[in-house]
Amino acid sequence: MKRISAILAVISVAAMLFAAMPTTALAAGKGDYNGDGRLNTLDARAMLKDLLSGEAVTNQQIWWGDYDIDDAITTGDVRTMLTDLLDTAGSSAINYAKPTGEDYWGENSIAILGDSISFGAKADDPLPENTYAGYLKKAVSAANGGKLNYGFTSAYPTSWSSNRADEIHMWPDRSKTADGGNAWLCDQDDMPEGFKAENGNRLTSVGMTSWTKWSTITYTLRKPYVDQYNYFCVYYHMQPNGDGFVIADGNQGEVADINGSKSYIPTASDTEITMRTAFYRLSDCPKNADGQPQIIICHDGNEGKPVTITGIGYYKELPKANNADGYVTFNSFTRGGMRFCYLSDTVLRQAASADTLIFSLGYNDAHYGNMPDESFSKEYFAQRIDFMIDLCNANGTQVVVNNTTWPDVQTEPGKSNIAFVHSELRRLARETKGIYVEQIKVHGDALWEQIWAPNGDNVHPGSNGQKMMAQALVEALGLTWTEDWT
Repeated sequence: MKRISAILAVISVAAMLFAAMPTTALAAGKGDYNGDGRLNTLDARAMLKDLLSGEAVTNQQIWWGDYDIDDAITTGDVRTMLTDLLDTAGSSAINYAKPTGEDYWGENSIAILGDSISFGAKADDPLPENTYAGYLKKAVSAANGGKLNYGFTSAYPTSWSSNRADEIHMWPDRSKTADGGNAWLCDQDDMPEGFKAENGNRLTSVGMTSWTKWSTITYTLRKPYVDQYNYFCVYYHMQPNGDGFVIADGNQGEVADINGSKSYIPTASDTEITMRTAFYRLSDCPKNADGQPQIIICHDGNEGKPVTITGIGYYKELPKANNADGYVTFNSFTRGGMRFCYLSDTVLRQAASADTLIFSLGYNDAHYGNMPDESFSKEYFAQRIDFMIDLCNANGTQVVVNNTTWPDVQTEPGKSNIAFVHSELRRLARETKGIYVEQIKVHGDALWEQIWAPNGDNVHPGSNGQKMMAQALVEALGLTWTEDWT
């Protein structure tokens, strides 16, 4: 079973193995044969020239030139590389210099499944620093020499209020439709027939979809992070009848991917595929008056065909083969009002692909299910727990159950499912050989006072309460807690 400490140990070993490689090779990636940090036809030309002339190649060239990952460098690598470079149909190239296509963000990663308690509703700004997730990221970053990428964060805004900043970027601006509605819709809100959660394996509570040609949705990186990240990643969903999107430059133009080779990203597929990504340089994006990069995603296809964006991620360095960069990626599947029973298999599979999963759901199921109710049943909740147990055990994922399902005096007597949900959360930890942290028992009345005193809603911890929860998690994971973190 993989644990955070094990992730960091693997990264340290990888760093030593790659220490002898030239800096240019480390800055490049699979397929970047000439080591210039870009994947383009120059790489194919140089590789083909060496192969035909019988020129000796270095170990590093063999490593990066083996584009099809078959442990040999041949003209087949050149052919595959050229096909991918010239192909506009969105092939899933296995390379890291040009990572548009299938993504590797499940490797060396930590994921959080949480609700409004996890994103810090009622806590003081700045968010997400003043949340247990923010403190956990500090602990992991400190243990890993500062090498931490902020990976997946839901395309749907984290909170339910446009007056608050959300996660690492601000509440997105959305184009309007002809009748004045929003052109980009969340998978659980106002979706047309055939796209609602009950009609299939949709991304409930995570993705944003548009059927409106030229409509845009704009994410603005928050000020504290402008100087911390060099790249951003758009996570997208491929689906039948899907169309394409581009990243707009704010001046009737387009931003190409990190190699300058692709702008239009098609999302049509015979089957639904969720683990797809497109990487770009933040420096290529337009900026607002405050110098904050703006990521403008534009539906660039046919009216009535869907484009679904599942998330936005931010990277200091691009992902590298075998984790050569030594980074841990922090993915957040968190949103206000999130219910475990409403999440699709797709979202749960993505979260469970991480090495460590912080499972912080259950409050909304326990308090608002109001059994017997068609939206919640004990049997169905238990089935979803079984699903997570199977996923995490199959993946070797370390599970940390962060139980924030405390009593709610506002819940109507007889309508709460707290005892049952608690037993199922304990079972999730037990049957995955994971870690179980029941916050209200760890801190007792001290945490309870932090919930009541600052906010008065008996649900959301204030900033001090978030810090207390963070310390319990950090210590449970065997990481170092620093008292003066702010």
